[in-house]
Amino acid sequence: MTITIKTDLQEQSDGVEEMGGVIMGARRSFRADSDSAGDFPTGADDHAVQQVVLDHADMPAPGSTWASFTPSLVLTRRQVRTRNRLRQSGQLTYRYVNNSLNFFTAQTPAVVRPAGALKQVTGDRTPNNTLITVTHNQQTQAAEVSALVLDYGFRIEVQVSTGSPETVVQDWVNKVNDAPWAAWGGRKNTWLCSDATFVPLDTRPSIAQGAWKWIFDFEFRYDKRGWKYEASWRDPVVGRRPEGLTTDVGEKLIDWHDQRNFGVDP
Repeated sequence: MTITIKTDLQEQSDGVEEMGGVIMGARRSFRADSDSAGDFPTGADDHAVQQVVLDHADMPAPGSTWASFTPSLVLTRRQVRTRNRLRQSGQLTYRYVNNSLNFFTAQTPAVVRPAGALKQVTGDRTPNNTLITVTHNQQTQAAEVSALVLDYGFRIEVQVSTGSPETVVQDWVNKVNDAPWAAWGGRKNTWLCSDATFVPLDTRPSIAQGAWKWIFDFEFRYDKRGWKYEASWRDPVVGRRPEGLTTDVGEKLIDWHDQRNFGVDP
């Protein structure tokens, strides 16, 4: 009793999808032939038969790579259909998922999506940290402005192996970089992880939970002034900040977000 798996058949419409010189997706067909009904559980329906084919040792596993020269092109979907009880066929779908937040080469570029957004900020300093002042009747006072700022950001999908993806979300979301991010530039505290979602890549029951694979979709936002927030002392009589305040003397920048090393992958 033997099940034989054959891939890369040309009886279906297989091919690759390329964008900007990067192979973003690929498909390959397969056929599974059995020489005996005894290869399958007694009384098994089509779904049970197909599961035996999916679990076969020669069937490419979820998360496996399409080829050695495309390490980021991973198997994300396996489709099986029954032709007859002894023959199954289907298609394997691969798509590009980055291996790392921090590593990419000319052969394996990082593929990201822009994620800029407008935010409203209120402060008494200009983007280059100059105090904003106004003068009236020969009296000068500090003033606040409320402005819309477009921040730059990007989303990136990364393969992560973990048994508790929710912990990865908690460890990354709402954190800022604790040092300059070598892969993406910027100073300390200029990058904020603003979102992290995940979908399963390989969570088969036969795989140990700690080795489960997920596709994480991270969002990072950049602020060249840093993700800090101004706090100023206000005169209780006139209701505004007095003149002459300096850092740590009547005003300070608040580190609202916890920090983490963005140079270490999740």
